[in-house]
Amino acid sequence: AADANNTDAVAATVGTDGASTFMESELGLISWDSYQRKLSSQVHLVGCARIVGISPSGIEHAILDCSTRLVFHCGAAECHGQDEAGDREILCEPMSAFEKRFSSWHVQQLPVSPEHSKRTQERCRSVSCKGQVPVTCCSEHFASWCFSLQSNSNETGFSREQLLYHGANVATSLKTGVAVGVSAACSTTSVTVTTPVYILGVLPWGSATSTVVVPLMSTTAAVGLGAVVFAGGVATGLAMSSAVNWYAARFNAKLSRSLPICVYNRGDEVHLQLRSLQQSSKCSACCDDLVHGVRAYCGAGCRSLVLKNGAVGELNPPCNEVNLTRFLLRAFINGELEDSVEVHRGDVVVHQDGVLRRIPDPESVETPDSKAD
Repeated sequence: AADANNTDAVAATVGTDGASTFMESELGLISWDSYQRKLSSQVHLVGCARIVGISPSGIEHAILDCSTRLVFHCGAAECHGQDEAGDREILCEPMSAFEKRFSSWHVQQLPVSPEHSKRTQERCRSVSCKGQVPVTCCSEHFASWCFSLQSNSNETGFSREQLLYHGANVATSLKTGVAVGVSAACSTTSVTVTTPVYILGVLPWGSATSTVVVPLMSTTAAVGLGAVVFAGGVATGLAMSSAVNWYAARFNAKLSRSLPICVYNRGDEVHLQLRSLQQSSKCSACCDDLVHGVRAYCGAGCRSLVLKNGAVGELNPPCNEVNLTRFLLRAFINGELEDSVEVHRGDVVVHQDGVLRRIPDPESVETPDSKAD
């Protein structure tokens, strides 16, 4: 979401009760199960994946090394405290053995870059050699730790965009506070002073008027005013950031129930963009794109991705899927449009040799449209 955002390529997850969420579109009923089947059929295109095995006795989180078809997972189903951390053994078994123990499995998370995939594989193999988990964990915590983007627990969780925003907010507020303080210290005002005139120092003889230039405020007051402006600017920036993050988190929580559009990149670095092919009941398609772009800029949903070779990502347009279901996915390489294809929520697309190819459901009956894709 993101955190953002933005930042983990988390795939759809089926609930522990096995219930599936369905979305109605012009193509009929598209289920999370269908999306998972298409996603799993192309998982070999990435180095590794975080998967969840489902059996009548429960679920288990694991890491699948797609290059060797080995599954790494923790032997403990629940955490029992820091003192027993050393008793958590790491199991490494072939995918065929894992599939025999679990009636079904699905992809929960995919790497956001080849580097992320390589680091996850290295973590699994290094811990597997030691035979024990370095932290207190269960199978879910072990999979989360292996797939974490942070190299250690002491790193900050702020994204690059958040750090840039807060840095710019502090710098701008500081510049404004210094400018206001210096301006206040250098500002002057004119004061008219009337002085009585005496003859021989005794007899009053009218008055004399003069204009005196004096500072508008003292240096201490000017410094205080600058500090107040600086604090107010930082507070305003933090309030705006909190409001935007709250809106994005609330919108993304609602959007998490919608099927995303997954793209595997097997070619050169590509910039992907989504555009709506439909219009809502009140706005044109151009207005809808503008609204969706503002939402995505605030961190709600995702309408564009930049994928390196071997990377995978998910697009989740920030719109109401009941009204808008058809989108145009465009692929740009070096700023030039290479290909475009119509997509729907729940589609899995592979980009290779400058061509976007939709993946059909392995269990569905082939249609002329799927063959054309």
